[in-house]
Amino acid sequence: MSTVTIIGCGWLGLPLGKVLAAREYSVKGTTTTPEKITVLAEAGILPYLANFNNDISESTWMHITHSEEIVVTLPYSAKKSGTENILLFSRLAKTLAFEEIQRVVLISSTSVYPYYLPLCSEEDADPQHPLVQCERIFLEAIPSCCILRFGGLIGPGRHPGKFFSGKKNISSPDAPVNLIHLNDCIEIIIEVLDRKSEGVFNACAPSHPTRGEFYTTASKSLGLEPPVFSTENNGMGRTVSCNRLNDELGYVFKHEDVFEALKFC
Repeated sequence: MSTVTIIGCGWLGLPLGKVLAAREYSVKGTTTTPEKITVLAEAGILPYLANFNNDISESTWMHITHSEEIVVTLPYSAKKSGTENILLFSRLAKTLAFEEIQRVVLISSTSVYPYYLPLCSEEDADPQHPLVQCERIFLEAIPSCCILRFGGLIGPGRHPGKFFSGKKNISSPDAPVNLIHLNDCIEIIIEVLDRKSEGVFNACAPSHPTRGEFYTTASKSLGLEPPVFSTENNGMGRTVSCNRLNDELGYVFKHEDVFEALKFC
């Protein structure tokens, strides 16, 4: 099996590393938290302490990038400006391109699509969105790059029943949800690594109930106060198409029905 480095062993990166290690990949991983070094090691991940907002030593870079494949799960930070995010991702992409990594998988988001489009495919992303600009930097710097645009992330530690519980005047109750469970995120990442896929893929569960219906049910499933939705902007919303993921990879979701997925959150 090849060596995979996971840059950012957080909510997604850590369980991904555990699964890869269990399947006999050689796995390295980074964290910004000293206390997580032991957690990564116990999961079968060779850990490195690295904060990509700061300068990283040449020796640390050398160990991190000495892999056939890299998975970047660094989140796009809402606390930073678009320019700051672009600078961070640009610096990382240039470093990986210089190291001539065989394959890079960058985790992105379906938030890049305009809300006014009823159905969104990979070509419909807003070109001015800072995250799209980050994607473009990776695609131009690293020819063997795959971008995975995940929908809203749900799973252990991210139960959607808590997202809006008890809140009032929530907008767009009739808008469709575009969600994906952690288990599917992990399997799709491994699938594109194994297939050496390139380009951009959307990844969301194929069921898209309305926000009002789904988040009310999700809150009630935990015995929490359900949210109260506004009647305004009922038509606003989009459905993210995963036709390319289905057609090119033939991927079958473990959690096709997002209501059923609540049992695994």
